[in-house]
Amino acid sequence: MYQDITNHPTEAETLIPRHVLVCLSSSPSNERVIRIAANLARAERADFTAIFVETPGFAALPEKSKVTLQRNKSLAVSLGAKEVDVTGTDIAYQISDFARFNNVTAIVIGKPANDQHKVFFGKTIVEKLVDEIPDMEIHIIPDNRAIHKSFRDEQDSGYKHSLMELGKCLLALTIATVIGLIFTHLGISVANIITLYILTTMVLATFVTSLAYSLLSSFLGVLVFNFFFTAPKYTLLAYDSSYTITFIIMFLSSFLAGSLASRLRKTSKQYEDTAYRTRLLLDMSQLLDKAEEEKEILRIAAEQIIKLLDSDVVVYPVEKNNGIPALGSCRIYHTKDNTSDTVYNSVFEKSVAEYVMNQNHAAGFGTKEFAESKCTYFAARVNKNVYAVVGIAGEDRKSDIFSDNVLFSILGECALALENNANRREKEAAKLKAENEQLQANLLRSLSHDLRTPLTSISGNASNLMSGSINDENVKKQLYTDIYDDAEWLKELVENLLSITRINNGINRSITANRSTELLEDLINEALRHIDRKQSEHSIVFIPADTTVLVNVDIHLIEQVVTNLVNNAIKYTPVGSEITVRLTATENTASVSVADNGPGIPDSDKARIFEMFYTGQKTVADSSRSLGLGLYLCKMIVEYHEGHISVSDNKPTGSVFTFTLPMADLEMEY
Repeated sequence: MYQDITNHPTEAETLIPRHVLVCLSSSPSNERVIRIAANLARAERADFTAIFVETPGFAALPEKSKVTLQRNKSLAVSLGAKEVDVTGTDIAYQISDFARFNNVTAIVIGKPANDQHKVFFGKTIVEKLVDEIPDMEIHIIPDNRAIHKSFRDEQDSGYKHSLMELGKCLLALTIATVIGLIFTHLGISVANIITLYILTTMVLATFVTSLAYSLLSSFLGVLVFNFFFTAPKYTLLAYDSSYTITFIIMFLSSFLAGSLASRLRKTSKQYEDTAYRTRLLLDMSQLLDKAEEEKEILRIAAEQIIKLLDSDVVVYPVEKNNGIPALGSCRIYHTKDNTSDTVYNSVFEKSVAEYVMNQNHAAGFGTKEFAESKCTYFAARVNKNVYAVVGIAGEDRKSDIFSDNVLFSILGECALALENNANRREKEAAKLKAENEQLQANLLRSLSHDLRTPLTSISGNASNLMSGSINDENVKKQLYTDIYDDAEWLKELVENLLSITRINNGINRSITANRSTELLEDLINEALRHIDRKQSEHSIVFIPADTTVLVNVDIHLIEQVVTNLVNNAIKYTPVGSEITVRLTATENTASVSVADNGPGIPDSDKARIFEMFYTGQKTVADSSRSLGLGLYLCKMIVEYHEGHISVSDNKPTGSVFTFTLPMADLEMEY
């Protein structure tokens, strides 16, 4: 579809997601093209993209045109466009290729008033676009105002003449002529002198920016060769008519070789810039993959920007308070250590950053908004979500189209990393919330079921004793014993629950603050004094270490580990079983083991024995009263003390629970 005005989409076309693509250039009239494209995208609620094709001849663009191009880019972004920069030699092909692979439904492009079909130079960009994508909706915006010579026109036909480059041309031809005269004096053939002039044109093409000088050097080389090296010498005449063909071939060879060398130089520079950009972004991507915190992500982005632009960088993370975005604390990264922070963290500078966060486009130094600011502020965003505002010191900033493209890529990578980090934290929070809710549900379910039995027993036994109907002293003693046992079980349960809560709600605060260096042997002896009253029904032996064992621990919690393990052995082994508590030590580790000769633990239960609420198989009559909290608590306490706990078989029968603790560092203590 090839049209100069906008047609309204049909009902069928509106069902397809719309995507408007506007073509950027350095022409002042391109501003009108951008605004028309933005209005079209807004009216059709379409995605909006602005594309610029950087060709090998980009270096020839005048500084004034570069400024205009950058202004047009900023305008497109401020109107909601996503900026895309591509490189290539064929502008029409790059635009059409991008349009095909990104589901573009409409292209808006400007057409200068002097852009007419020229047979010699082939088709215009617009005509090539129509040939490449004939089914595409293309809006041509004619420029009826004063004719402006854009970068695209200058690239095809106009070449800037400078005295410096003309001097290079004349100097190169002079050197070639002097060498040619030496060749003549030495009797070297004329063919070698012709090759010398062709080589001179090729070398010259690598030092000049305009192809016009390759053409000029080729023409002058033919004239100089004719003047100095063909008979009659020192004239522009040639007696031998075959020299006419020689001159033509020499001119064409020089010009073509020079043209290829010039294009190779420009393409090489373009590939060099692309390689630098790729390397910079790859390094940043690798660093961001390792970053786990927002602060680290912002630091990496700031360091890459400093490396690129050699300017101070100011970063404001965007935080959400009750769903409302707000700027966080200012972070300043300097290129020099002696730069004052007060230059960048003023109230005015922060207000500019807030404007950028709210408006989602650049402002500050070098822009129309807040031009008096010390920095140019950019939004690090993904679509419309702003994750940070980055300010770059404007006075020392090295600004050019290539650096700006890399900068926008860095900001995009930074925003994407911040978004992924935010999503990861949200998932972790949601997972933790779900786990806590499941934990609470399991705890309530277990408590409601397992607390009912001892409470019912206590209530029933107390009621029988209060009624006075029981006169047998042995029966009364048994009832008192049952009440005591049930109360002790409830006490143990409450202590375990309180310890779990203590660890979960402030392990770094509570355990670290309460740690002290103690003799582990004394802690074990103290714990054995508080074990189940049924210890008399078992043989309990404590074997201390051969040396003094000092550990830096929370006394109450480590005693609880020993108590739980010994009580667990008493509960799950028959009367008369042997229980051995052994303390050993190596150079850096203390080890405590609790072994019994009971029925042991099946292999199927060992993998889950330290899970909360897991009680395994009940093989002893009195072992059913258990919530499965004791071993879970032991594991929590030991691991928070940088230790490890495990279970293994005791040969020939029984189980061995072993936990380790790091030995205290006496040098640090004293």
